[in-house]
Amino acid sequence: MLLSFSVSNFKSFREEQVLDLTASALQPAFSWLENAAVPVGKEESALRVKAIYGANASGKSNLIKALHSMLRLSVLSAKQPDLLPESVAPFGFDQEHKTKPSSFELRFVADEREYRYGFSVTKQAFLEEWLYDETVRKAKVFVRTGQKVSTGKKYFDHPESVALLERGDNALFREDASFLSALALFSVGDVIAGVVDFLSGITVFGDVDNLSVEQGAYKLLAREGVQAKVLDLLKYAGIDFSELFVVDKEAIEDNQLPPDALTQLRSTRGRFSLVASHKWGTQDDEIIGWLTETGESQGTQKLLVLAPYIVQTIMQGRILVIDEFEAKLHTRLSREIVAMFNSATGNPNNAQFIFATHDTNLLDHKLLRRDQIDFVEKGEDRASEIYSLSDVKGIRKEADFESDYLGGSYGAVPDVTDFNIAILED
Repeated sequence: MLLSFSVSNFKSFREEQVLDLTASALQPAFSWLENAAVPVGKEESALRVKAIYGANASGKSNLIKALHSMLRLSVLSAKQPDLLPESVAPFGFDQEHKTKPSSFELRFVADEREYRYGFSVTKQAFLEEWLYDETVRKAKVFVRTGQKVSTGKKYFDHPESVALLERGDNALFREDASFLSALALFSVGDVIAGVVDFLSGITVFGDVDNLSVEQGAYKLLAREGVQAKVLDLLKYAGIDFSELFVVDKEAIEDNQLPPDALTQLRSTRGRFSLVASHKWGTQDDEIIGWLTETGESQGTQKLLVLAPYIVQTIMQGRILVIDEFEAKLHTRLSREIVAMFNSATGNPNNAQFIFATHDTNLLDHKLLRRDQIDFVEKGEDRASEIYSLSDVKGIRKEADFESDYLGGSYGAVPDVTDFNIAILED
């Protein structure tokens, strides 16, 4: 489970900011919210859900982009030489930080061991990189400075492969690639495999309309066991398909689907599309209609993309991170998804859900604990800061979070005046 994510000098984040997913000592308003925190060690518990609020342009999306950039660099940079320049974006509102490195760090529990992994980078090179095992005490797995690496030998099964990479004169361990991503290409031991698997299991996206996100969802739908659970989830959401097919347009033959469905498929984007059948009428006079995903409502289209990721995350006990979670979803449906992740029954494998949203209906002490609500606020110096509702003094556990937030009690709201004056005044 993810315990924290730290970032500095990336987009609107100048100084180090921490998204903390460890539970506070504050008691929730209702006993069922005690299940929203999962013990991960002798002294800590990890939150199943974290909601992120803030005004437009406050930095919510930048936080999610920072996490996405870190994950890609962590596991893919050895195989993608051009990844580093496009992934690093220093704070741009003062000259000093434009030339400073950006830093990222994750603290997490994988395979019942606690790790801390991070790195410091410019657009050209990794300056530092570290992986520590902090299960009992701080133990070095590896530490990198420039192209020099020091390793904890007990964590590696095949020292000859590690020694080859440590030399630094190869095409995999380059100055623009993470050492972790280079190690991941070899079988060097369970620790590296477990860390890479954990990082690869974090799904991050900011826009369900993105073609790669959509296509990934449809591929998931084709997996055994996923589609049935997705159909059940859709049915509970009031969307009841008679049948749902994932269609590979490069392999489909004309006689495999009705003509009206084939006609619709020609206008869908991407290699994979969905075709759903809808039945109505009596059994003796039954009518079947076929629609591709583009024929469904906007809300249904979004849920058709979200549902496979939600199902996979919960089935595998992974982590799902979404920006603009509320877009095109009814607030009641959003609440049910959050409540499912927060529940020990609905989320038995302790998956985590992190989302940024403007849906203030989710700011409810019956749904979320104080430590599950974070705010991102941008100051006059244009730098973003993160803080938790549990850090705001004087907030009662049974307070009306939504009303207080909209009233400005917690900050992180738009500073607006009178639009009439703004538009009409000379």
